[in-house]
Amino acid sequence: MLIEIAHAMLPFLPCCALPPHPHTCTSTKRDVFPKSDLTSNGYVGDFYPLCSDLPPHHHLREGATYRLLGASSAPQLHSGDGASWENNPESPRLALDVSSPLYELLCAPNANNGGECTYPAKVVLGSTLDYSAPLAQSLSEYIPIVRTVCVSPPGSRPVYYEYVCAPCVKAAFFSDAKRVIRGSVHGDNVVDDAMCADPRTGVAGGACCLPG
Repeated sequence: MLIEIAHAMLPFLPCCALPPHPHTCTSTKRDVFPKSDLTSNGYVGDFYPLCSDLPPHHHLREGATYRLLGASSAPQLHSGDGASWENNPESPRLALDVSSPLYELLCAPNANNGGECTYPAKVVLGSTLDYSAPLAQSLSEYIPIVRTVCVSPPGSRPVYYEYVCAPCVKAAFFSDAKRVIRGSVHGDNVVDDAMCADPRTGVAGGACCLPG
């Protein structure tokens, strides 16, 4: 099967291991097509699961990992975001309710200090979170995957965590491809940055467009 390593793994790929060189190596601009492994008997990523096979709401399941970002809401391990995400007030940011099971783990309140959040640098879910409560259940149903989440205790500044997706691979060719748009949609239906995507992966969502 022809595969490529998912974007979430880009920061972990060795790119320029040699001393500084006039040629800049930018991982996000690499050739994204499959690469043979060192044995020439397979491809890099052959032993990783397919991203399309990850279970629903895997960000809430046992083993899901979150890393502390601090005051910045810009994800660091997801390619193609960064400053554009941070500087765009319309970029959605999921604020966890204080009753959320995930909020409790990321806040990690100190019982000896009035319940103030301690904000661990890294949080790994020891079990799948129970979102059976009506409000929590509605959130888990409508948010299939997250990038960053906001922990905002009353009277305190918001603190952000980034979800670290487990390494997985994407098929270079797949069936039932859907057209997705990353850029703008103009009045004449001309779009920027349109591409094909696998509908079985959480890479896009629905959007409403005003006529004209």
